[in-house]
Amino acid sequence: MKRISMTIRQRSTQMLTGICLAAGVFLTACGVIDDDLSDCEKDLHINYHVAVQTNLSDQVQTVLRDRQETAVAQLVEDSLADFFRPYAYDAGLSFYNATGLAHDETQQMNAQHATFDVTLKPGVYRHLALANMAREGRVVAQQTTDAATCRLAQTGADNQEGHSSSLFTARKDIDAQGTGEATADVTFYMTNCASVLVIRTDTIKYNDIRVESCDFADGFTVDDSVFTYASNPIIADHRMRTGVPAQREVFYAKTFPSHDTAAAAHARSRADDHQMGADDAERVWRKVAYVTMPDGSITRTVINVRTPLQASKAYIIYGIMASDGSIHSYNVEVGTSVTLNWKEGLIF
Repeated sequence: MKRISMTIRQRSTQMLTGICLAAGVFLTACGVIDDDLSDCEKDLHINYHVAVQTNLSDQVQTVLRDRQETAVAQLVEDSLADFFRPYAYDAGLSFYNATGLAHDETQQMNAQHATFDVTLKPGVYRHLALANMAREGRVVAQQTTDAATCRLAQTGADNQEGHSSSLFTARKDIDAQGTGEATADVTFYMTNCASVLVIRTDTIKYNDIRVESCDFADGFTVDDSVFTYASNPIIADHRMRTGVPAQREVFYAKTFPSHDTAAAAHARSRADDHQMGADDAERVWRKVAYVTMPDGSITRTVINVRTPLQASKAYIIYGIMASDGSIHSYNVEVGTSVTLNWKEGLIF
């Protein structure tokens, strides 16, 4: 009986010693208030919200419905509804500290509102988030290892179509110091926009028509919300072919925004930019329509828009084709310059 009693006491002592050692390790790591908590992870509950303040319905009403273009109005509104929808599919989340990128992950959001739990070491972070990049084929994220250099960049050569998806970005300073859980609210804002050209052709005979857009940004730095205009790309407008009423042509381009002023737009003109006529000095951005006539000649109409096109906004141009293939707009902020017998190879 004595030997058994000694064994029980030995086992009890060993168990107590093990418990104390385990507790000591735990308290040394993260359990003592006065200890250094720099290596302990912290749970962040981040609430994401997608916000879009667009004028699509107002543009459709003012430019199309008021001209009794009911069918075209519905077509344009339906075609761009998903683009201007406040909805994020995928969300790329990046957290930066003083040394650079500390943590990044991708979540499937599939909503306008969502909450994600992120585990980080205690500290102060600059949080940048990008939404819908997985659905976008023309814009890529670059230089993402540092918050100050992280940017969206439009890729590809001239005369390609514009963006395929609405793009949202967010930025937030997050203080994740101390103990316990933390909560943050982050709002996504739209970075791109859409321009539309509706042409009433009536009974004019023509073989083909194509439209291009110019004077829009080619990138966006996420941390300071600044658009860049280094290359001034030429965008091929998408021609709608399904559901378009007879004697109507509808084109649109999804792009980054234009400059804010005509002076800024002219300062960033391309090296191969050509004189665009009397209205050119006032334009902020342009669409150019090339109409191929039955005799093979091309009529070029430069549509100079004098009002900026901002992120999350739409702008609709309504024009009427003349017998020579030129297009004349009744938008008050628009001027046109026409070249008959234009020769292929002259770009803007």
